[in-house]
Amino acid sequence: MNVLKYLIIILVIVSTSADAQNFDLPVPEKWTTETFPIPIEFAPEIKYKGEEHVRFSPGWGDSKSEELWTYFFMWWINADSEITEKTLTEHLQYYYSGLVGRNIIRRKIDSTLVVPTVARVVKSDKIISSGNEYIAEVQMLDYLSLRPITLNVNVQVIRCDNEHVAALFAVSPQPLSHPLWAVLHSIQQGFKCKK
Repeated sequence: MNVLKYLIIILVIVSTSADAQNFDLPVPEKWTTETFPIPIEFAPEIKYKGEEHVRFSPGWGDSKSEELWTYFFMWWINADSEITEKTLTEHLQYYYSGLVGRNIIRRKIDSTLVVPTVARVVKSDKIISSGNEYIAEVQMLDYLSLRPITLNVNVQVIRCDNEHVAALFAVSPQPLSHPLWAVLHSIQQGFKCKK
């Protein structure tokens, strides 16, 4: 019976690894990574199925760093997932409201400090191959510094194959002219669907 359990575990690991290798997503030097299942624990209203792959800048969680809240995440989701200006607006609202809400509880932050989380998304005029680009802004409580913050977000949606869509989110409160955006865009540009 133990042999059967081990074979099942190995098959699950192999199938997960094979699926995870359907794309390349760069990791800049000194950045860290995490992967989460979708639906997302703190944003169950987002009904997609798949995985979230995150790239954190070294200073993303340091309130004294210019890299504060500078990170990148990708939703690797089912190909039939609808992604439009409207759904992105709703999903960013759910995502960051849930993230703030979870951290207020975990960090025992005074709820009077909370500001409404507001997401705005517009479709970009820029043409990208195999998908669409969106520009977004998210206003929320920065639960790290306990101040309101506005995150600038660039989203590229790329259809990879008959089974997957990649939604690539570059995020930073820094203005789009800041050098950190070159790093974020290098992750987006380095993303490759594997055939």
